[in-house]
Amino acid sequence: MILQRLSRAIREQNWFAVALEFVIVIAGVVIGFQVTAWNAQRADREALRLAFLRFEAEIDANLDTIAETQSELADAIPDVTRALNTLQQCATGPDAEAAIVAGINQAQVTRGIRFRSGALRELAEQPSLLSQQSEAQRQALQRLVYDLELLETEAAFLELMPFNSPIWRLNELTFADAEPATLTYRGFDFAMPRRRLALSVPAETACRQHELATELYEWEYLQSSLNVVLGLAAENLVATRQALADDDNEASQ
Repeated sequence: MILQRLSRAIREQNWFAVALEFVIVIAGVVIGFQVTAWNAQRADREALRLAFLRFEAEIDANLDTIAETQSELADAIPDVTRALNTLQQCATGPDAEAAIVAGINQAQVTRGIRFRSGALRELAEQPSLLSQQSEAQRQALQRLVYDLELLETEAAFLELMPFNSPIWRLNELTFADAEPATLTYRGFDFAMPRRRLALSVPAETACRQHELATELYEWEYLQSSLNVVLGLAAENLVATRQALADDDNEASQ
């Protein structure tokens, strides 16, 4: 339609009509580009909003995992501490042996943590999302990436170090009969045979064996240190959430 009018205007040497048609064409192109740009900006803003929502959910999931692990440690550490204290006191009798055995069996298992970080890395690495963030937001997110990587490395060391010399290898210990057990690991239930560890020597003999106390001390020290790592991770997650909220409040004022 426009080309037909333009051709007719040129044939008729109606230069005003020619100029007008050119203006209409150019204006249409400019408006089209502008609409496309507005739509792209709106899509980018929506992508950023959804990314922050995913990040909020990720923070909640990490905090839940931290709280769950801390709860498990709160149950396990006192048993190991009690066993270690009983050995140091060289206490004897059924209660002393029960305390030692309870701690030994807790020391068969260690805890650790792996942080969810998919949404965080998306915000911290994707150029289209980075370009829309304020400098304060970028710094807060980059700092959290660094902190979680460091804390996860520490947590992995604290989780795996006791298995360099597993407690069940000690001569003072023996294995009980296997019993079916249903366990929960990271939200999944599964069945497997379990054997409790038991003393193969009397408590008064075990307390004189330095290796058993050393293993329990190492477990107590490392898993108590994991509690510190978990606390720092929780503080960093909450602090990042607050920093982002404060930045949003400042931007809206």
